Amino acid sequence: MATKIPVSKKKNMTTIPQDIKKKQKTPSTYYDQYRDLFTFRMKPVPMSFIERISKELVEWAYTNEDALVLSDFFYSKGIGSRVANGWANKTPILKQAVEEAKRLLGNRREKGAIKKEYDAGMIKATMNLYHDEWKKLEVWRAELKQKQDEITQKSTIQWVLEKFPDSKLVPKKPEESDDDV
Repeated sequence: MATKIPVSKKKNMTTIPQDIKKKQKTPSTYYDQYRDLFTFRMKPVPMSFIERISKELVEWAYTNEDALVLSDFFYSKGIGSRVANGWANKTPILKQAVEEAKRLLGNRREKGAIKKEYDAGMIKATMNLYHDEWKKLEVWRAELKQKQDEITQKSTIQWVLEKFPDSKLVPKKPEESDDDV
């Protein structure tokens, strides 16, 4: 006959041992999650991760001479630009890091264009994304152009020439026939 094991002595397979429970974090302790672009797996994002990449971003922009495009940093970490922009809009520390990195990259891009290391036309076209002063300058230029266009439209002179009457001095123009064409 089989012996009965008391219920308190049975191992419950659905329970998680206490030491594993302590190591696991509940989803509410994470700031967010994202799909890693290298593994295509979802990864949790604690605030410590946001703080770490904020610091790394500014260091990268300051020390890496090849750093010219902000999104390169996030792509190198497996983070898409939409995800990074969302985090920057929601967290003050990453927002500040992104702004500082943009200024550093903008300075490098502008100096490179001045030294003719980079195509000045390309740098000029995107510089307002990296420097607030350039953005203000573009807005100012657009406003000036709009004002100039308004003045030009208002000061346009339209001349209307009336048909001169036929006279001996100004004979009537002969009608063109279809054979001439």
